[in-house]
Amino acid sequence: MTDYAMFRHSTPQDICFSFLYVDDTVITGSDPATFTSLKWHLQSEFEMKNLGFLRYSLRICVAYSSRGYLLSQQKYIVDLLDRATLSDPTAFVSSSISTLMELHFKLRRDDGSQLPQPMRYRELVDSLIYLFAIFTDISHAVHFLS
Repeated sequence: MTDYAMFRHSTPQDICFSFLYVDDTVITGSDPATFTSLKWHLQSEFEMKNLGFLRYSLRICVAYSSRGYLLSQQKYIVDLLDRATLSDPTAFVSSSISTLMELHFKLRRDDGSQLPQPMRYRELVDSLIYLFAIFTDISHAVHFLS
């Protein structure tokens, strides 16, 4: 069984894409009339809401300008830091601890005690693993944490 996440419709004049993930659909294409037609067809078959221009999907922010599109994961990273309670830059200034693991989790390499909230830690590491696919410079730290 195969689950398709992207559909493409093309003609010599234009191309239209539909990206599906769980209950979110993103429709785009080279000709507004084509993807509007597809949108109306899908709305006649399924219950849908039109949320307008894409702003945030799958942890990616989308910004538009006359020069093109800007894709960013800044919001995802800020949310991750907030969840980890690491967004306060003053938390690092007064500390002489050498790693974030020692600072935030009070975890040292030789410490054998369990974390007070292991599920929270695992969720944060999972989020970092997702980021490491894009920001490969954090791969060593993520590997060490996981």
